Amino acid sequence: AIELAKRDRSMMIEKQSIHRESSRAHLIALVSQVDADGDGVISKDEFFSALQEEGVQEFMDALGIDPDNAAEAFLLLDSDGDGMIQLMEFVQGMEKIRGEAKGVDIQMLLLHTRKIIDMLNGIQGIQSSLVARIPVHPTAVPRKTRNRWDEPQVPHVPPSPKRVP
Repeated sequence: AIELAKRDRSMMIEKQSIHRESSRAHLIALVSQVDADGDGVISKDEFFSALQEEGVQEFMDALGIDPDNAAEAFLLLDSDGDGMIQLMEFVQGMEKIRGEAKGVDIQMLLLHTRKIIDMLNGIQGIQSSLVARIPVHPTAVPRKTRNRWDEPQVPHVPPSPKRVP
């Protein structure tokens, strides 16, 4: 039974490896289709132009990437933020973003979000303690400073009594 389980696990790993390699080959083929000028780099214009082609749209659909999210997909694929997508950026990025989110993806997102919230709370606590240390002069009364948008201060003059001739 243990031997059978080992063999099943090995077959599953081999199957995943073959699938991964096949997927990478398809992604590399997609890069050559999207890279209109053949320089090995996908510009923003090339990316969005290629998305107008039916074959590219079908390929993106097959990978589970909605063409309506093209701008976000480009930002995710451009991992170094230079406005261009290199071959490896494209392949690695597409492998990460294709398909539906897995439970582990969502849990990692929640974990990172909690860490960010904790850091922000820490910063807020530091800021509050620093503000509390600022000495306040007891006679200091904040004065309103006027600016050019304030209404002019016209002194109130009571109406004068009517004179009867």
